[in-house]
Amino acid sequence: MDNVTHSLAGLVLAESITRLRARSTTAPSPAALGAVTAVASIVAANFPDADLFYSGVGGSRLRVVIVG
Repeated sequence: MDNVTHSLAGLVLAESITRLRARSTTAPSPAALGAVTAVASIVAANFPDADLFYSGVGGSRLRVVIVG
């Protein structure tokens, strides 16, 4: 999947979490919570592709260092 579909999946997850929370509590959920949930879900959904940022700097393979 590309980053657009990752972001859309994160938004769908955030919307479902916000709606489930609103259903389970009697207090209305603030709009800020929905925005924070959406941003956090987009970042978390795109996190698996974070290797694209450092692969150009450090090469195509990650080096595992075992200390001990």
